Amino acid sequence: FFFLMIRRPPRSTQSRSSAASDVYKRQAQYPLKDQIEIDEQDCAAVHQKLDEEQSKIYEQSQADKDLEDEILREILEEQRKRQEELEKEEKKSKKKKKKSKKQKDEL
Repeated sequence: FFFLMIRRPPRSTQSRSSAASDVYKRQAQYPLKDQIEIDEQDCAAVHQKLDEEQSKIYEQSQADKDLEDEILREILEEQRKRQEELEKEEKKSKKKKKKSKKQKDEL
């Protein structure tokens, strides 16, 4: 720990503020060890919070992607079913046409 001594201003100076200002400047140049440890702890806490937030964002993006994939699967399944129905209708239509043609030919 540093013990700070406030030096007396020169007798010609009426204000005590210059001495206090000098002490403040020295403190800014040479921060106390305890202050550095606090800053490191604060920094670690900030990093941990950022990691947690990034993790939440990643999880949410994965959930959104999973939902999007599920919706796309449902859409593709609906399209496949419609295509099968159209193909069945087309086959029925062809059979009817053949049957109709056959009946006309028989007449």
